[in-house]
This record gives sequence, structure tokens and C-alpha cells, in this order.
Amino acid sequence: MITKVEAQATVAAMFGSAGAATQDVSVTTGGGAGGAPIVVSAPKVIITPIPAERVDGTTVLPNDEQLRVQASVLPPSTKLKPGDSFSGFADGLQRNVVTAHLDAMGVLWTCAVRRVF
Repeated sequence: MITKVEAQATVAAMFGSAGAATQDVSVTTGGGAGGAPIVVSAPKVIITPIPAERVDGTTVLPNDEQLRVQASVLPPSTKLKPGDSFSGFADGLQRNVVTAHLDAMGVLWTCAVRRVF
């Protein structure tokens, strides 16, 4: 069985080897319970086309993208959820979170995001 430390090292290596494919952006979360939105730096996100098996045609659409971010680069209280947004991409577009999933080890967030034109 893999430990959390091993999982973190594996994810860090994945982001390290991605190099130019990573982008430094910011994420705006809703704050919850009527709280004001919170903006935090999310260095080194990886954004790729969404895998076909994740497209359900209702929530996740064919032109959505998959965004990955290490949980360790966000404040511990950050809980990504639909309606949160990422901004600061090289293409100038904002991406809204459609779905968000934190892996069982609490190491990697994988989100389906939709570009806002």
C-alpha cells in the first residue's frame, strides 16, 4: 500500500516533469456559509483535454477540460467545488469548476472545468 508521503512525492514528480505544461493561476472559492469569496494562489496547475469517459453530456461536456492541482499548494481549508473559478491562464480565459474531486490520500485535486469566453 502506498503511503501519503509516497503519493505526495509521486504527484510532485508528475508536476515537476510537466515543466512548461504547468501554469501559475489563482482560484476563487465561494467561502461557504455566506462568507466572502476567497482568492488563493494555485501555483502549477496542469490543464488537459477531458478524457472521453468523464464526459456525461449533462454535467461534463465534450469541450470541458481537466485541471489538476496539488492539494499541498492550497491552504488546508480549501475545498474546491462547482462554482469556484480559476483565472490567470496564458490564454486569458477564466475556467469555472464543474466537478471537483480530491483523491483518497488528499494529495491531488482533479477538476472538470469549463472555459468562460
